[in-house]
Amino acid sequence: MKILGRIIKRTGIIILSIIGMLFSALLYAEVDINKATVKEISSLEGIGAKKAQAIVDYRKENGEFKSIKELEKVKGLSKKSVAKLKDKITIGTETTKKKTTRSKKAFTGKVNINTASEKELMQVSGIGKKKARIIIKSREKEKFSKVEDLAKEKGFSKKFVKKISKYLTVE
Repeated sequence: MKILGRIIKRTGIIILSIIGMLFSALLYAEVDINKATVKEISSLEGIGAKKAQAIVDYRKENGEFKSIKELEKVKGLSKKSVAKLKDKITIGTETTKKKTTRSKKAFTGKVNINTASEKELMQVSGIGKKKARIIIKSREKEKFSKVEDLAKEKGFSKKFVKKISKYLTVE
């Protein structure tokens, strides 16, 4: 009887250990902020519903995040809060714990804003689907004579245009 009692006790401890490991894996699972819902993002420590919604809104406006550092551009997120999230989030296949290269090659050329497709425009960091569509719609009315003309469009500040101008052309 003593042996049977020990076996049951040890089996119970092993089962509890397995359950604990599974729970902790779920608790510390990384969240892909390019795919996650508001609810999933708000499950992260320090991120409430408002900040989670701001992340999703930014993603909709600018396209997928290209780096974790880009989260600092989201209203309400500071460098400090992004640093705390670093080990809990991923950007697609890129994780902060283990660096992996994306299958998509890094963009190195210049994009002609008068001829580029939506997809080509979105290769430029900071230009998401919405901004790419604004560029296309505007150039259908009148071609851009210089890159700086983008600053006249809704959602394109002079500062932003200056920042991305090294990746753009109007040839």
